[in-house]
Amino acid sequence: MIEMTLLAMLLAYSIYITWQEAKIGYLKSRIEWRNADCATQAQTIEDLKAELAAAHTELARIKDIAESTLQSKGGRDDA
Repeated sequence: MIEMTLLAMLLAYSIYITWQEAKIGYLKSRIEWRNADCATQAQTIEDLKAELAAAHTELARIKDIAESTLQSKGGRDDA
């Protein structure tokens, strides 16, 4: 009877260990997926920052052209 109880406990521990190993594998996969997702998001953020900087540069260029055009036409209209 004691041997059966020990075998049952051993089987229960074996199942629990297998379940925990599967859980660990699943969590590792989720972490890897999240890391990859974060890397993609970080790249997207860097791309957006570069696009924003380019837009600021283009805006400054257009403002300079507009100001230069106004000055060449006889002055700036502040109204």
